[in-house]
Amino acid sequence: MKRIRAGLAAICILSLCTAGCAGETQPDANSSQKQENTEGQELSASLYASAEQAAGYCRDIYEANSDTESLEKNRALVERLGEHGFAAADTENQLNMMNAIQVEEFCASASAGEEDEVQILLVMSRNGIVYYDLCSEDGKLYVQQCTVYWENGEPRAGYHTAYEVEKWEYTQKGYFLFEEYDRKGYDGPPGQTGIRVKPLSDECRELNRKYVRPVGYERNNMLILDWDSEDYGELNFYDMYDAMYKMKYGTDSPYRYDYRGAQYDIPAAGFEEVVQSYLPVDTRTLREKTEYNAESGTYHYRPRGLEDSEGLYGPYPEVTACEMQEDGTWKLTVEAVWVEEFCDSALTGELVVRPLEDGGFQYVSNHITKWADGVSGEWYSTRLTQDEWEIWY
Repeated sequence: MKRIRAGLAAICILSLCTAGCAGETQPDANSSQKQENTEGQELSASLYASAEQAAGYCRDIYEANSDTESLEKNRALVERLGEHGFAAADTENQLNMMNAIQVEEFCASASAGEEDEVQILLVMSRNGIVYYDLCSEDGKLYVQQCTVYWENGEPRAGYHTAYEVEKWEYTQKGYFLFEEYDRKGYDGPPGQTGIRVKPLSDECRELNRKYVRPVGYERNNMLILDWDSEDYGELNFYDMYDAMYKMKYGTDSPYRYDYRGAQYDIPAAGFEEVVQSYLPVDTRTLREKTEYNAESGTYHYRPRGLEDSEGLYGPYPEVTACEMQEDGTWKLTVEAVWVEEFCDSALTGELVVRPLEDGGFQYVSNHITKWADGVSGEWYSTRLTQDEWEIWY
């Protein structure tokens, strides 16, 4: 455990040495550099060996499914790692963690300022594993991590990092959140990590995958507004068309963005077929709430571009409770997990979904029951109006 702390300390000493005058301090800086390099190499070599050994336990699963990506494959990998004693889950928080008690006990020890350590392995969707080695001491958390991929039939670890955690939290909901450091002004990938430790029911997870994740919070406002089939409020049907086209056909809409500005007139039958497959909206209402041209029988459509795009790191949804109602609809409690804001419940809503006899389904209503303090759906960007679009293009 102390190796990580020693390696980080060496880096800090090096920074202090190089910040001083040249001359007398330069030899110390060079010496510190060599020490830090040696300790860093030892740390990474040890971590790589542990990570590759762990991945090796899953060799048969990878060999049998080397070219596939599926939830069941990830489930098999997580279960195998759990059988070998690891706390294991997946990077997308879609599978319950194996050996979660190890992480819960580590967080309790860390909160009490005690020394402890834990290894957490997260299975990636593309034949990889992220290996975290965490330790706590004197109220501080230290992390080593690396990534293991398969190369020519063998596990190969790389991408080693080691750092002291800036802040961390184990939430009542069961999320372990930690941040590498405060990246204000930094425009690269976020430094926050969020791992669900407490389990969700299989039913909630399945309903989330089937009904909620296909829409989610990205480039649409369906889950952040109050609306129902009698009053759709400010629900944006162009956003719904984009999301639901992919749900229906398994690919993005053919009406693509062009940097010079693109506008399309979509035939009514095609536009309405997509939206009305998943929303019980009548044709008159749909046409009133969009730019419908009665003469040509088309919907005027402008794809989102750079000026009405969204940030890369918004929240993702999870279903935390479900109820089959007397009328045959599902009432789903949906919570927004926003790891980058250290918030495991940015908002909570109740989404009602009606399964159809043909195997399809329609969204019936959504009602927001709670917003977290300081959160108001700011990740969502409204689409440009025609006047705004003409200014830009």
